[in-house]
Amino acid sequence: MIIFKKIRYKNFLSTGNTPIEIDLDKSPTTLIIGKNGSGKSTLLDALCWALFNKPFRIIKKEQMINLIGKFVKDLKENKRGRIKEVANKFPDVDFYEGKKPWGIEADVAFPCATQNEIELSDAKDLVKNGVATVCEGANMPSTKEAVDVLLAAKIAYGPGKAANAGGVATSQLEMAQNASMQMWTFEEVDTKLQQIMKNIFDTASNTAAEFDQPGNLVLGANIAAFRRVADAMIEQGVV
Repeated sequence: MIIFKKIRYKNFLSTGNTPIEIDLDKSPTTLIIGKNGSGKSTLLDALCWALFNKPFRIIKKEQMINLIGKFVKDLKENKRGRIKEVANKFPDVDFYEGKKPWGIEADVAFPCATQNEIELSDAKDLVKNGVATVCEGANMPSTKEAVDVLLAAKIAYGPGKAANAGGVATSQLEMAQNASMQMWTFEEVDTKLQQIMKNIFDTASNTAAEFDQPGNLVLGANIAAFRRVADAMIEQGVV
């Protein structure tokens, strides 16, 4: 017989990034109560998923995707709403007015808002909190001092010039369709985009290794980009 002493889970169905932790060994009986939709059944789903790789309810596979992510996608793409509305929808989500998120404990960080949003103190907080990956989704969202801290900590760091290249790449795919008088399906565009991004990563990673800096995607992306421009200038007879 299995006796559970503690249950801890996060980012599951309607649960946010704040871990839910329940001690089961403090009393012979544990009673789970809450309002409708507060996550009582999610507890059982999480437990069954961990044990048997399936929920105890009949839930479609697409429903297992974090519902918060789906809500945010609809909120920003269709309703043009404010992100603080997420906290109104999901009681487990905390919203900090006027504050940056970089001091919150997390596994990955995606700065996608504006330039220089991760400063030196923010980078130190990310390292202190054990973040494993920082992947930029904006143009130069990290200051040079912040980048130095992230690289020194050996964090998997995706610089914006590579990790954020998908937007420019998609524009090129649109130009290719216009020039060829074709219209590709979403799946075709997505497949091409994924291959482009994979090639960018492979090029940056291989170049970094070539210059004895394995894993340093900043150096790899910089050198690979310089080489491409220099080769084009040589081919054109500029130099």
